[in-house]
Amino acid sequence: MKKITYTVLFFFLFSSFALGQDSIGLIGGNIFDGKKFIKKDLFIVDEKITFTKPESVEKTINIENQFVIPPYGDAHTHNMDRDWQLSFIPNQYLKEGTFYVQNLTAKAKNIEKFRKFFSTKETPDVKYANQGISSTLGHPFMAYEPFAMGLNDFSKWKDNIEKIKKSRIDENNSYIFIDNKKEAKEKLKFFFEGNPDVVKIYLLDVQDYEKNSTDDVPGNSGLSPELAKYVTKESQKRGLKVYSHINNVKDFELGVKIGVDGFAHIPLWNGKPETKELSTVPDKLMKKAIKKGIKVMPTMGIYTGNLKEDSAEYKAIMKSAGEFMTRYKNLGGTVLIGSDMFNRTLTGELEKFIETDSFSELELLKIVSETTPKTIFPKRKIGLLKEGFEGSVLVLEKNPLDDSNNLFSVKHRIKQGKYLNFEKKDKE
Repeated sequence: MKKITYTVLFFFLFSSFALGQDSIGLIGGNIFDGKKFIKKDLFIVDEKITFTKPESVEKTINIENQFVIPPYGDAHTHNMDRDWQLSFIPNQYLKEGTFYVQNLTAKAKNIEKFRKFFSTKETPDVKYANQGISSTLGHPFMAYEPFAMGLNDFSKWKDNIEKIKKSRIDENNSYIFIDNKKEAKEKLKFFFEGNPDVVKIYLLDVQDYEKNSTDDVPGNSGLSPELAKYVTKESQKRGLKVYSHINNVKDFELGVKIGVDGFAHIPLWNGKPETKELSTVPDKLMKKAIKKGIKVMPTMGIYTGNLKEDSAEYKAIMKSAGEFMTRYKNLGGTVLIGSDMFNRTLTGELEKFIETDSFSELELLKIVSETTPKTIFPKRKIGLLKEGFEGSVLVLEKNPLDDSNNLFSVKHRIKQGKYLNFEKKDKE
């Protein structure tokens, strides 16, 4: 019965705006070639990009004075693994132009069900890390367990903290606890059998791991350094990329030492003198990370979400993020964009990137539409508008190389040859 319900729901959501042309022509527009815009017609035939006009074109769109770019990617989210999100989150991603999404900790029991619905022409394409890997009571325990217990009101957590600590409703679904090598071997076998696309480990104040992992305070620790190294190597042996949650420079340093593939956050300074030392990554350490090809995601929105924009803490965090990204970029490192804002899509984080002014318009366009999508799906022909690449494009009303805010001026969306008609849907 559930299978029928999900199928009907998706048909209802997407059939109203997914049109089934075999060929589409975008005429008179400006095509992004990876460096600049060139006035050129672009066609999508049999789900592929071509610049050779076919004998017949079923749908022609005049895009004179408009700008064609690849779709966007969100490399860090925790969306797309709840039934109740299906009525709005996929549409929000597509409407803003985000076609490629990476979930870095998900409810694993739902993943196979959702794989059937995502990665289609009418939905975002999603990769899943499955469960987050941490130590007992470590992060992300408090991000999942209270809600699994039905404690959706934060104000009730304090009075129920002992019940929360003893509860394990979401264990092996949203999180996996590993405290020693024996457990690691047993639980990783179970984890890998779930076929994750990538792996998410949690490092959290590793310099205080011994104290925090034994103080019975939920959510204030992650994996031990030894087990973080073991999980990373076992994952990479299986061809899986490993992304690490981090809080500070010591976590960053350990991640570099054990060779993770990416950091799901960066250390950000909140302006308080006592946190300055643990929030500053020196150039020498950055260079080591860059030499290993480690990619970083600032996730500024998650750090500033509850702060007023005129507050000293907000300004300090944003300045810290901007300085980090500028240094990492200038040293040759790769910056990805990912929101990490649950129940929200990419737009807010993209606004934060623009606010820092750390990247030129060209650099930011490439981060959001080329580097991030290609990192999420490295084996696919996406991120560039080239002959034979996947027929997924966005058409902007304004030039994003003039002003990065023009990245929000999405007029047309085509995914693998399907025209997504949001104008029609918005009127319904």
